[in-house]
Amino acid sequence: MLIKTGVYREHAEITVSGAPGKPLTFAAAPGHRVVIKGSEIVRGFGLTASKVHDVVLRGLEVRHNRQPGGQWPLAAISGCEWVTLEDCEVHFADFCGLSLHSSKDCLVRRCDFSHNGAIGLAMGATEDCVVEDCTLMFNNYRRIDGDWGVAAGTKNIPGNKRTTMRRCEAAYNLDCRGIWFDTDNDDIRILDNVCHHNGDCGIFFEINKGGGVIAGNLIYANTGRGIYVSGSQNTWVVNNAVADNAAGIVVMTRGADEPAKNTKVLNNLLLKNYITADTTTRGCGLTLEMSPDPTWRADMGSVADYNVYANNPWTPFMRHTWNDNNPLAQWQARYQQDLHSRLLNVAYERVGTRFSLLTQEGLDAAAPLPEAVTQVWKPRNPKRVGADLTQWPKP
Repeated sequence: MLIKTGVYREHAEITVSGAPGKPLTFAAAPGHRVVIKGSEIVRGFGLTASKVHDVVLRGLEVRHNRQPGGQWPLAAISGCEWVTLEDCEVHFADFCGLSLHSSKDCLVRRCDFSHNGAIGLAMGATEDCVVEDCTLMFNNYRRIDGDWGVAAGTKNIPGNKRTTMRRCEAAYNLDCRGIWFDTDNDDIRILDNVCHHNGDCGIFFEINKGGGVIAGNLIYANTGRGIYVSGSQNTWVVNNAVADNAAGIVVMTRGADEPAKNTKVLNNLLLKNYITADTTTRGCGLTLEMSPDPTWRADMGSVADYNVYANNPWTPFMRHTWNDNNPLAQWQARYQQDLHSRLLNVAYERVGTRFSLLTQEGLDAAAPLPEAVTQVWKPRNPKRVGADLTQWPKP
């Protein structure tokens, strides 16, 4: 079904399905602009697909909605299988742009989820869904903050399984995180994304016992931590470039039943993750909960190694708790961590909102990655630490 140019002020509800290999497609006609607009007239949803399968939604713009209450999204895909949303824009939702919930094998690609009240994209209880090549910018215009931690470029809670988010840009989200997976997510893949200039963490991975792979991401200029693994287990943090954040990579226990166990921090490039003030400098390259006791370390199972810490212009530190700094030599001797890691002067440039790594000299320090990682992600150059992406925007 091809839709002609127009502003459709209504709730567009998809209730019919296609067939395997023969999806039912709803798309803007070539050269036409289709806007589903919810301001003033529509309260609640603008576009929904519920309990359907084998459907493609393409080239649609969905804008504005007024919440009847709660946390209603502007667009929603719920209880679906094999639904594709591509080349769409979802903007100016009262609270959440797109909700993808209780769905399997769905694909969201080349979409823009920006300028929404709290969240650009929310996922929950999904299985084998993929989000790729999307933008999530300037969300949380309502500045929802305080004790109710909910706002983000994308917040995904709870119970997503084998969800992949790759090649997305999460940037300029206001007073909130860029990419956030929270509570009981399992085997999550956060791959080759760019997270910059967010008002908190670039990537926040919280209370996920099933873990996952955080690999190949370029993360810079966030006002919070670059990558924060909190109370999660069985997580691989590998081959990321983390620069100019308030702190670099943080892996810490959240509560008594939420330890930071079995997290591997390998092959990362960490560049000046410090904030300077008039009287103090705060931040560090790596915070990894650790003990000098070998029995404790074996029980926790977390390891950091084969990373490169840039020592220009600040001497990088590693922390075994929240506040105690260790220079690399002490970190290695006392805690047996980063035994193959390097301190290195690494030239890079950050001008305005841009980032460029200016050299790759000395970065051939990476270790081979295990099958647990390579079955979902592989670096282009397996010998080099950091992300494959070394410049943003791309030239």
